[in-house]
Amino acid sequence: MTELLSPLEWVFVILLGLVPLVGLAFHLWVMLAGHGKPNPDDAD
Repeated sequence: MTELLSPLEWVFVILLGLVPLVGLAFHLWVMLAGHGKPNPDDAD
C-alpha cells in the first residue's frame, strides 16, 4: 500500500483524515461547554 503514494501524498491523506475528526471534536466541545451557561429564560 505504501508504494501507491509518495510521502508527500501521504501527508495530505492523513491531513484530510484528521480535519473532520478535529471538526467533530471541536463541535462536541462547543456543545458540551455551552451547557454550563444560564439560559435567558431561566433568569426570571
